[in-house]
Amino acid sequence: MKCFNNQMEYEVSLYTDGACSGNPGPGGYGAALIKNHTFVKGTAGRESNTTNNAMELRAIAEGLEIIDTPVTIYTDSNYAYQGITNWVWRWEQNGWKTSKGEPVKNRLLWERILSHLCEHPISVRKVKAHSGNKWNEFVDSMAQAQIRYHQQLSSQEKKCKKCTKYLPESHENHCEQYHTLYPEYVPCRFFKLNS
Repeated sequence: MKCFNNQMEYEVSLYTDGACSGNPGPGGYGAALIKNHTFVKGTAGRESNTTNNAMELRAIAEGLEIIDTPVTIYTDSNYAYQGITNWVWRWEQNGWKTSKGEPVKNRLLWERILSHLCEHPISVRKVKAHSGNKWNEFVDSMAQAQIRYHQQLSSQEKKCKKCTKYLPESHENHCEQYHTLYPEYVPCRFFKLNS
């Protein structure tokens, strides 16, 4: 059963984006909850070896986990948009096989998204990437910051062989010589968050 109503536009918006440096390669995602044109909260993260599509889905999955209200999801990914509005419901009925009988890619992420889609009323909108949409640009910057951070951390680990492995959750320094703090997300310096 499809659990969304694209005729509705809810007061709360969830903007999501994923990015990858190489495909596959290091990737990042970002999701931002917006209400009354104001940033409420967000989530961001990264993976060392992933794909762009996986990061787009991860952004939506993580975003759905920080909401408890009807929401309109905004994505610039046709894969994610078509998946939520059309494909995922058939895939589930068909035992997670495509129309060609092949296993569905990113099944675990799709299942994670599907588990949240019927918790609250939702609608889904596709936005054009890099077209000046303020919040789409914001979540893109979140995802890109995660990729840059992964690359910086990898470079530091190569230079700093004797350091213990850096754990972002602990907010500890990687080492004194190559001091880095974990950024949840760092938007462009020209971005005005709630203006």
